[in-house]
Amino acid sequence: IKLIDAGTRISSAMREKLVKHKLIPDIDKCLVVENGVNNGSLRDAARGTLREEPCFEYIRKALPGLDRLLNAFYAIPLNAPLSFKLTVAREQHPQIFRHSLFVALIGVFLGIRDRLNDHDLAAVAAAAMFHDLGELHTDLEILHAGGSLDAAGLRQISVHPTTAYLILQEYPEYHPEISKA
Repeated sequence: IKLIDAGTRISSAMREKLVKHKLIPDIDKCLVVENGVNNGSLRDAARGTLREEPCFEYIRKALPGLDRLLNAFYAIPLNAPLSFKLTVAREQHPQIFRHSLFVALIGVFLGIRDRLNDHDLAAVAAAAMFHDLGELHTDLEILHAGGSLDAAGLRQISVHPTTAYLILQEYPEYHPEISKA
């Protein structure tokens, strides 16, 4: 939406009007990026992690084929806003993305062992990939503090699951099954 013409002088009244302007839909729902995370890249990242990380040797040996596990990543319901958030995590916060991928691999493996159906495996993969989205909205200094945190820092860290829940509840395909997980 074009709000003003190029070269327009912005008075204090115009500034107030611009500040109060609300995009509909929210800006998070409007952002896309080239080469963003998609179902194929998630499956490829899961495949690469399984192949390269020694900690996943047990899973490689325990499952006769990895297709079912990898297909759960391909089946994650992935809309544009959450694809964007996962892309931000992958590019700007690789430790969050890697951790989420590890949690998803372990969760889907356990789901296969518990004989979950393919729909439920995709839900497990989605819940695991999205569980730390709230950390993308946490002060970086607190995330990377590395030591003990004061009470304010602990509050910011402890609220990230609620933040992820609030993000996911905006999308019916994730709420309540995936958002509550």
